[in-house]
Amino acid sequence: MDYKKKVEKVRERAKSFYKGLDPSHDFQHCLRVKNTSLKLAESCGADKLILELSAYLHDIGRSLEEDDSSVCHAEWGAEKSKEILEESGFSEKVVERVSHCISSHRYSGGPEPKSIEAKVFSDADNLDALGAIGVSRVFSYGGSNGTPFKGDSSSLEHFEEKILELKDRMYTEKGLEMAEERTVFVERFLDRFNKEWDGKL
Repeated sequence: MDYKKKVEKVRERAKSFYKGLDPSHDFQHCLRVKNTSLKLAESCGADKLILELSAYLHDIGRSLEEDDSSVCHAEWGAEKSKEILEESGFSEKVVERVSHCISSHRYSGGPEPKSIEAKVFSDADNLDALGAIGVSRVFSYGGSNGTPFKGDSSSLEHFEEKILELKDRMYTEKGLEMAEERTVFVERFLDRFNKEWDGKL
């Protein structure tokens, strides 16, 4: 089986894990992260195969974590990805490199990304939480969970506590450049939102 067929096998297997998730973490999120990571790879020579496989598999444990907060989706996904990749015929080296990207991508914890692919992948995943897509994802997630727009434990609080800090977590030069531009968009959106909220516009 050539590598393209093996990649497609992984992609189709991964898609089944995203059924029922809200749009902030569905399979379209994986496709966007794939596209962004491949763009970043061009600036630093990261392995695009590792990034594509990581993108498909990185959130396969998300639904488990939502059902049971004791489950870390990154840890679970990193282990499950090994099984899926091995069954799809990938080498041990590929399996380990992808597993590291997945285990180290989580915002709130886990090991630091060590490989260039893991750093690129972390940047790409964080970039999907910024800009117009990032704004859409915050409110999509909030709507699915009954989160208020503004106030304590609100969507706006999430922007302030996490989203606006993401640019400081970038590992690559190109990732930082994109993050800074997308952060400006978010800041402008929040300024407009608050003015409309207060009836000033």
